[in-house]
Amino acid sequence: MLEAEIQPDVVSSTAAIIAYQQCSQWNMALQLFDNFPRAQLKPDLRSFHATLRALADGQHCGMDALQLLQSLDSTRLQLTPLTYDIAICSCESSGQWQEERKTKKNMLKAVRS
Repeated sequence: MLEAEIQPDVVSSTAAIIAYQQCSQWNMALQLFDNFPRAQLKPDLRSFHATLRALADGQHCGMDALQLLQSLDSTRLQLTPLTYDIAICSCESSGQWQEERKTKKNMLKAVRS
């Protein structure tokens, strides 16, 4: 029997990120997300949120979450209050309260504009 070559897409890759998050494998979730360009995948808001959630669950990944949030700024995707909330939770869980405050200020600016 011939093997079928299955190409990953954003939906299946996001599902894998969620599975990594549920297994407390934030580093694998981030690695998979970072490989999207190599796989010629364009991340959507769900994949960003799933990766941010995995980082928030990692409890020491606040800076990674903030870098991911900054990379979202360079896309055409619209940041939502949920996006900021997940990033803020990541900062809280990693003890980076200064970054949490900056993120909250940026969220308020974005919501007001």
